[in-house]
Amino acid sequence: MPKLDYNPTIFISGRHPSKKNSQRILRKKIKGRYVPFIASSLAFEKWEPLAVLEAKLKWNLPRIKKCKSISYFFIYADNRVKDGGNSAEGIQDIFQKEGVDILVGDNWQITGKTSQDGRLAKKGEECGCFITFEVEEYE
Repeated sequence: MPKLDYNPTIFISGRHPSKKNSQRILRKKIKGRYVPFIASSLAFEKWEPLAVLEAKLKWNLPRIKKCKSISYFFIYADNRVKDGGNSAEGIQDIFQKEGVDILVGDNWQITGKTSQDGRLAKKGEECGCFITFEVEEYE
């Protein structure tokens, strides 16, 4: 069993698109009729598989059952307006994917207090997000 670090940090590289901004209404066929549903943004759908793979490769601790807090520190590639809360929410969603298993869930009883901050990347610096968990309990 790995050493249990109670304030582990993981870095997920790249731009972190919002899952909710630019959502699409699509239709799927169910029992012979087309039913509308809301799909994630295209940018999120392109980003998600790579982020899932990166998280799987970097996380070597048990799944987190309860946090006191989770902080997201974004390093942005440009000065475009971004929604840090929606970006953090997308990251939390990948942390629950099968095979990634970093978080048991993303409700407030599990995540505790969440916060977002960030800054513009310095010349030559990789953009991405540092996520730090203040873990109270692992599974």
